[in-house]
Amino acid sequence: MVWNNFTWGAIRDIQLGMFGGRELGTSFTRKPNNESYNPDFAALARAHGVDAATVTDSRNFKEAAVRSNRSSLLDVHVDAEVRPSATGTWQLLPTPYREPTFGDLYLLD
Repeated sequence: MVWNNFTWGAIRDIQLGMFGGRELGTSFTRKPNNESYNPDFAALARAHGVDAATVTDSRNFKEAAVRSNRSSLLDVHVDAEVRPSATGTWQLLPTPYREPTFGDLYLLD
């Protein structure tokens, strides 16, 4: 099952928290109308011989989930702005600089 929120949501949320509400390269939208895009994961699965379906409405989830008697892929479109509560923690090293640095490489001991 692919929970497809058209973002790298965990990385985006870290960026938003660490960089004062800014993010870079983690939300897949086209300008100027902010239309979401992503690969068609169901089509990719079918191209490799796997049963697959795309679910864009929660009312269609059960039907899509039980339509095959063999393993299959569901590409389930979910809202990128829904952020479930964390079930664990990430132990990340502190960032030595609040802004990205370019040029010299700074290493942590």
